[in-house]
Amino acid sequence: MNKQVIIQRMKRVCQQLKCNPENLILGFGGAMVMYGLRETANDLDIQVSDAYFKYAKQFQVKTGQGTFGEMIRWDDGITLFKGIPDDGIPQETEVVDGIHCDSPRYLFHCYWKLFNHPNRPSDKRKKDGEAIEKLNDSFQHN
Repeated sequence: MNKQVIIQRMKRVCQQLKCNPENLILGFGGAMVMYGLRETANDLDIQVSDAYFKYAKQFQVKTGQGTFGEMIRWDDGITLFKGIPDDGIPQETEVVDGIHCDSPRYLFHCYWKLFNHPNRPSDKRKKDGEAIEKLNDSFQHN
């Protein structure tokens, strides 16, 4: 998915969950695309509040556990995670073209956590390392 497709998909998820854009935070590869650090993303990892996560679970969806907690396979290529406190948006977000994204600093932290996870497959660990390098380079240029 390129940046334009990501924006369209995020708007669609907002409509489906009947929420405002600030109720969704895009992370990982999707956020990297929004910041111009990647050209495309294969999937979207979206953090939502407890309330929206419970709302989404009402629908016939597949749930499971991931490295960062409970998740919902919402739509083709879209995974929802509980990640936003119900009282507001976490500090480490930025708005890029109307899409709330994890900040680069927070993305660095998340990729570092994945990179160091003992059960992380080596092919994914390699991609995590590449993301860490790109984020680190972006810090050097700002």
